[in-house]
Formats: sequence, C-alpha cells, structure tokens
Amino acid sequence: VVGKSIEKNEIEDDLKKIETEMKNAHREMKYVQKLFEVKEKYENVLSKQSKLLEEKSKYEKILSDLSGKYSITDGKLGKTQEQKECENDLAKINAELKSIEFIENELNRTNRKIKTFMDKYKIKDGYQYTHHYNDLNGKLETINNAINNNNCLQIYYRTSKGKIKTFYFNPLKITYDATENLYCVISVYNNMVMVYRLDRILSVKICSKDTSPQDTSLIDIAPNVWGGCFSEQPEHVKIRFYNEANVWNKVKKDLAYRTNGKLYEQDGFLYYEDIVYGISKLRTWIYGYGSSAVVIEPESLRLHIIDSLKRRLEHLP
Repeated sequence: VVGKSIEKNEIEDDLKKIETEMKNAHREMKYVQKLFEVKEKYENVLSKQSKLLEEKSKYEKILSDLSGKYSITDGKLGKTQEQKECENDLAKINAELKSIEFIENELNRTNRKIKTFMDKYKIKDGYQYTHHYNDLNGKLETINNAINNNNCLQIYYRTSKGKIKTFYFNPLKITYDATENLYCVISVYNNMVMVYRLDRILSVKICSKDTSPQDTSLIDIAPNVWGGCFSEQPEHVKIRFYNEANVWNKVKKDLAYRTNGKLYEQDGFLYYEDIVYGISKLRTWIYGYGSSAVVIEPESLRLHIIDSLKRRLEHLP
C-alpha cells in the first residue's frame, strides 16, 4: 500500500510538471508567433532595398553628369542648386540603405531564432493535428537529450490495454512512421527491441537509474522496419510503380528514410526492393497507391492483395 501511495504521489507530481511544461510550450508558441510578425516586418522593409539601389544609381549618374558645373555666389564658385538637392537625396538613400543593412542582420537573427523553435525536431503537421499535443517539443527534447548523453529515462506509459506502467530504459532512436502517423522511441532490453509510442507516454524525465548494457546493433534494421514490428520475420519485397500522376514523387518522398532498400528506375517503371519487417504494415502503405503499384515479391503478399481486391469488388453494387 505504501508503495502504491508513493507511486501515486510521483504520478501527481509528474502531472503537475506536465501542466507546467504545457504552459511553457504555450508561451514559447506565442513568442514564435511574435518572431514571425517581426520577420514579416523586416521582409517588408527589405523589399524596398532594390528600389533604393536603383534610386541611388540614378542620383550618382546625375551627380556625375553635373560634375564641372558651378554656380557663382558673391563672386565665389559653388555647387549648383541641383547638385545640392541631388546630394541631399543621395545622403537620405544611403542612410536608408545603412538602416536596411542593420535590418537584414536582424532578420537573419530572427530566422535563426525561429529555426531553433520550429525546426528543432521537425514534428510532422499530421501528427500535431491528430494528437493536439502542446508538449510535443518538451517530450522530444527530453528524449533527444537522453539519447545524446546516454541517459536513462523514466516514463509513465499507457499500454494498449489501458494500464499505466512505469518503464526505465536508455532510448536509442526516435522514429516517425508516416503510414501510421506515429512517433516512437526505441530501446533494447534483454536482446529485444522495445518500441514506445509517443502518444501513449504520459510523462517522461531523465533519471539516474543504472541500466545494464544492451546490444544496440539490434536497431540497425530500423530503416527496414514498418510499424515498429521489429520482432516479425523479415521478407524480401519487390514492388513496381507506374509513372502516372504524382506517384513517383510520392513514393520517393515516402521511402526517403528507408535507406537500406533500393529504389531504381527500369524500363519506364520505378522499383522498390528491400528486406521488410512488418509486412502487414507495408501492405497498408501499398493499398494507398491503388492500381499504380504492383507487388512482384513476395508471392504471399501479391496474392493477399489480389484476394482483398476481389472481396472489395464483390461488395460493390
């Protein structure tokens, strides 16, 4: 009972921390919004630069044409009125250009600040839209710091059965599965790859708990794994894509991080070959391409897709 009450207190403390993190994230987003407003203001000023340079060139040409012309005032040679006006206008333009040079430096600084907040972890728009997480940056920052410094994490995790459990582990990699629209954290425990979904992590923090060394080479197959299915049997796949609509561009974008596979063009088709863990997840991705994708290998996957299409046709009116 005492152990349970202590764990309950820890959970309550962590929930309070989460609330604080969410408030901090909200303040940060307001700050970023302000930065974008400043950026727009600076860019509007910079848009005048080319016009000012044209004006400067025009006045410099006028002054060049007026060189050698003088006015006589009280028996003394002096500049003509036109020269004086031209020089005054040129001085104003140079002052504005000097100001714009300062603005340009400020814009670069502002862009760097925006990049720090917005591009730090490149959270996918679809994930933010689906999960409505305000504390995404906080979670990913903590996990990323633990990976970089080889720290142990303590997480409160909601399992698929709805139970809340505490886990301690050294995170090795953050992954994003576009098909499932999910971020996951990967670790190794007892020679098994463990996958924790970010949307089920209720809280996360770095802790000082010692963990036993693990075989981290087990995650080298990560680019071959679909849907976090590290424990499934691998299968060789070969898929052919037709060059129609925007299919090829989409395939190349989807497979950008599948670095262990081969993507090549041959005889007017685009081919993808790879060793895949998680064939059922790959199948879901293939369905998204309809008749533009043809499975060549494995035979079992090809037949499964054909049977699925036949069943769908049977239910059509």
